[in-house]
Amino acid sequence: MSSQSKTDRNRLTRPRALLVACVSIVTFASSAGVALASTTTSDARTSQDAHAHSVVAAVASAIDHRAAYDKLNAADKRLFDEAVTVAAVSMVPQSEARHDMAAAYTGCWGRGETYKATNVLGWTIFSVWTAAAVCVDNGVVQSVGWYPDRTGYSISNWALGWSKDEGPDATGLDLGWEGREVVQWKFSGPGIKGARQNLTPCIQIRLNANGYNYLDSTSCNIN
Repeated sequence: MSSQSKTDRNRLTRPRALLVACVSIVTFASSAGVALASTTTSDARTSQDAHAHSVVAAVASAIDHRAAYDKLNAADKRLFDEAVTVAAVSMVPQSEARHDMAAAYTGCWGRGETYKATNVLGWTIFSVWTAAAVCVDNGVVQSVGWYPDRTGYSISNWALGWSKDEGPDATGLDLGWEGREVVQWKFSGPGIKGARQNLTPCIQIRLNANGYNYLDSTSCNIN
């Protein structure tokens, strides 16, 4: 089974000359979504993992997902529910244009990050990704921005009922000594049973004016 991948292309929430000046500094991979098949091919796959794969595949490939789910026994229903429920999130760096640390750095630099939402088995349910950059003059940030054309999301096809409801929405903050960018989405799922999760994934990238130090997080709070 594969994953569906989409790239969000929208207008910037505010004009930034930086995106013209730095358009080539971050090469960002938009293939962040991971399909079920690729997450379960490890030689160390446990018997539970293999059984979960067969259960999820049976429901996902059925014409009537709910009918297929209702035919499962109690244990397999529980296994399926766990497979389509987000249990953990993580950040994966994708790219950067980093320079030697300099107190009076002048130039542009940035990073790309991926946020992954996974189930208890470690399978990726959905991913979002983005990239941000700052331009600096003599150790002082002049502009901070993100790349809409290098921002996207992917939902695995077997993750039934999951959807992107809102986003990406970007917020930037120029502190002079540091530039911060937060990109936020809203996701909800799954849809086979009544209980649903409503998640607000965020990627925050903080880039120091020295051209070297940074801090990435899943925090939506830019302050």
